[in-house]
Amino acid sequence: LNQLTPDEQRDLIAYLGTPNQVSLRGPKAPIDAKTGKVPGALEGEAMKIVGKTGGSAASQGMGGFTKDRWSGNDHLWWTGAEPGAKLELELPVAKDGTYDIELVLCMARDYGIVQILIDGEPLGTPIDCYNEPDVITTGVMSLPAKHLTQGTHKLGLQIVGANPKAVKGFMVGLDYVRLVKSGSQKNTVLWGE
Repeated sequence: LNQLTPDEQRDLIAYLGTPNQVSLRGPKAPIDAKTGKVPGALEGEAMKIVGKTGGSAASQGMGGFTKDRWSGNDHLWWTGAEPGAKLELELPVAKDGTYDIELVLCMARDYGIVQILIDGEPLGTPIDCYNEPDVITTGVMSLPAKHLTQGTHKLGLQIVGANPKAVKGFMVGLDYVRLVKSGSQKNTVLWGE
């Protein structure tokens, strides 16, 4: 436990003390102090929406939430949707290759459980975005590596439910997405190269 931060210790104890599977938070986003953004990231609020089966999605400034930091101090906020709804965003890929896909979502008491999809195929397991009482991020979630061809792909967010303790708002917040060439150092990004 001595190697963990107090927040990581709390998350681990909460995880071990509950009969339900809860999402552990990933490491803090590598936000550059000068720009306020994660280098090489595609900001959620700047991604082009190419499909939506319910609700509305728009930029939401996160300056009023002081318990965590968001890249660009903003995120894409999807509200008013129900379980089963899907939001699709344009995902440009500069070169063919196998990529580790990193993303950061928002967590709060009225946020849902989200399945990430690439071109309609599920990637990893659903992510529970419930947190009480603070509005925070998931930290950097590393999804399974995926081979992607050069060109435009679709990043999908599908609401699959909500934590039993959550207020059933089923909201989703996407801070950013970043593609990292598999096997490269984590600071080597290939976004729009």
